[in-house]
Amino acid sequence: MSSNPGEDGTVKRSVTGLTPGTVYSYRFRQGIKTSRIGRLVTPPTPSSPAPVRLGWSGDSNAFFRPYTVLDEIRIPAVDAWLFIGDTIYGDDPRADGLDAMTLQDYYAKY
Repeated sequence: MSSNPGEDGTVKRSVTGLTPGTVYSYRFRQGIKTSRIGRLVTPPTPSSPAPVRLGWSGDSNAFFRPYTVLDEIRIPAVDAWLFIGDTIYGDDPRADGLDAMTLQDYYAKY
């Protein structure tokens, strides 16, 4: 597998033959480097009455590193996590100290 620069370096792999409602583990390897073990759970069958638990977050704020709030993504009780993105911090004085004064300046900056 290789990443696609046209898709932000995202690696995609289609997998078939997985069993519904099953936990699978995976890893990525590049040369001698190996990722942590990842985990995914396949969805139940469409006729299953199993509940679906969703988590969501957004606006992580680049100035709040190391993003400890995102540790909650690892909660096993959540089936899927929706990260709705981040803001551009256009009004945060810590960004670069330069204010866009016109709409054209704003578009150029962001």
